Amino acid sequence: MSPGVFIAKNAFEYIHPDDKEEVSASLNRLQSEKELALKPYRFKHSDGSWRWLETFVTNLMDDPSVEGMVGNSKDISQRIVAE
Repeated sequence: MSPGVFIAKNAFEYIHPDDKEEVSASLNRLQSEKELALKPYRFKHSDGSWRWLETFVTNLMDDPSVEGMVGNSKDISQRIVAE
């Protein structure tokens, strides 16, 4: 997806309803942890299909040059299907 798709939107709108609770609970751990890896979850692709993502998030709220969370996601759909 192009970054423009996310303007004025919350990424949670794209997480599969069955995965939202677990993703949210994991992200809440960032209040006490610096980094975490989210368990694979489904995310809506621009074509409407569901893709499996693997995401790593780093809490950089205390870093004055960032003051936010940095996430890196990778599409692992082929791996999940193969497993």
